[in-house]
Amino acid sequence: MALLNYRVSPTLARFHKDDSFLRVVIGPVGSGKSVGCCWEIYMKAMAMPANVNNIRHSRWIVVRNTLPQLETTTMSTWKDWFGPQVFEGAEVTGRSPYKQTIEHPMPDGTTLKLEMIFMALDGVLDIGKLMSLECTGIWFNELRYIDEIVYREAQTRPGRFPRKNDIPKENWMDEDNPYWSGIIADTNPPDVGGWIYKLCEEVCPSNLGVYRQPSGLSAGAENLKILKSDYYTNMAIGKPKEWVNVYVHGKYGYFH
Repeated sequence: MALLNYRVSPTLARFHKDDSFLRVVIGPVGSGKSVGCCWEIYMKAMAMPANVNNIRHSRWIVVRNTLPQLETTTMSTWKDWFGPQVFEGAEVTGRSPYKQTIEHPMPDGTTLKLEMIFMALDGVLDIGKLMSLECTGIWFNELRYIDEIVYREAQTRPGRFPRKNDIPKENWMDEDNPYWSGIIADTNPPDVGGWIYKLCEEVCPSNLGVYRQPSGLSAGAENLKILKSDYYTNMAIGKPKEWVNVYVHGKYGYFH
C-alpha cells in the first residue's frame, strides 16, 4: 500500500474537520474539489469504529448524473488515488453500478473494509436504483447536475450501514451515535434560484456545511501547485463574463 501525497487546501481542510450530515464544497474548475471528496471518504472509512469482528466496515455510494461522466471523470479520479495500484485486489468490477472493495490492516490491529458503489442517477426514472441500498455515506460529484428528487431520495440511504448493534457500545463515536453518516458533494457554482442555491443560501439547515473556494485568479486560489500558472488565464480567453464568473471565479450564475 503506497498512498499518494494529498496536499490539502485551506478550504478542504475546513471541510474535512466538519462532521455535518451534509457538506458541499463549491468552487472553480480545477480547484481540487473531487480529490478532496475522495480523501474524505477514505478518512471517514479509517475513522469508522470497529465492529464485533474488529473490522472498520463502511459502504459508500458515489453518484454522477450520467454514465459516461461517471466512468471517465468520477471513477477515473477515484482510481488514480485509491485503485489497485495502491491497494492490492481493489479492482473496480462489473457494470454500472460498479463496485470496489478496499481492505487492509490498520496500525491498531483492526481491519479497514471500504465498499464502494458507483452509479449514474440522472432523474426521477433512476430513483429506483437507490431503493433498498443501505450505506454509510454518499458522494455527489458535480451536484449542480443532480436532480433535486434524486438528492431527496438519497437522503434516506446514509446511516443504514453498518447496523448499530454490529458495533460494540464502547466503540461508538459518542453515547448516541455509533459513527458518522451523511452526504458530501462537490460542484461548480449552481444557478441562482435553483434548488442547491436555495438550500445553501436561503434554507441553511443546521446540519449543512457549505465551503466556498476562492477565485482561480485571486491571491488565495487553491490547487495551483497542481495546475499550470496560466491555467485560469488561458481558460477565460474568449468566454462570456457569466461563464468566467462561474467556472473561474466560483460565483453563482445562470450559465449552463
